[in-house]
Amino acid sequence: MSARLWVVLGPALLSSAALAAPSCHTAPSDGDGDADGDGDGDTDGDGDGDGDGDGDTDGDGDGDGDIRCGNGVVEGDEECDDGDAAKPDEADFCREDCLIERHWCGNGIFEDDEECDDGNLVALDGCDGGCALENPNCGDGIVDPDEECDDGNTRNDDDCVLEQGECRQAVCGDGHLRSNPASPEDAEACEPGMSEECEEGQQACSDTCTWGPCE
Repeated sequence: MSARLWVVLGPALLSSAALAAPSCHTAPSDGDGDADGDGDGDTDGDGDGDGDGDGDTDGDGDGDGDIRCGNGVVEGDEECDDGDAAKPDEADFCREDCLIERHWCGNGIFEDDEECDDGNLVALDGCDGGCALENPNCGDGIVDPDEECDDGNTRNDDDCVLEQGECRQAVCGDGHLRSNPASPEDAEACEPGMSEECEEGQQACSDTCTWGPCE
């Protein structure tokens, strides 16, 4: 009787054991061959495919999303990025480490003995090429302490000319032909350097702003 029960119960016991056994783990069906289910195949589970687990794609593990000096984009702690870290360019004052070069007029940073710094070396824009303030009052008809003259205009053909943002007294050789002075006798016939090099028999502009024979 007992033998018959074993024959009957044996399969039942085996079936119960099979049901109680732990099932095998099945990999997610994302097609990448790993088991993290993110589809990128690198097993770190962040889905970016670089294996560093930080969620960006630059592979450095810092999660900054490729903040890199020299990529042409100002990011993170960078003060500048001209896109060429290997070849620093003094004209734009951006160093190889993407920080702005100090102690240079035109770098856009007010420092040392500068009166201004507007980030360029262009004159007549309020801050000149030497990082000094240009006189905004030239041409208002009032002679300020730092002006040599002020005739109420910014014309450069009369007795008071605008030079580097400043009102300066017109003189022969300043590069401005004084053709409209207050006194006709002060009119210049020419300015040295304005005429082409002359040959024998021709005339040239002298250092008194008058025409004379070539020497």
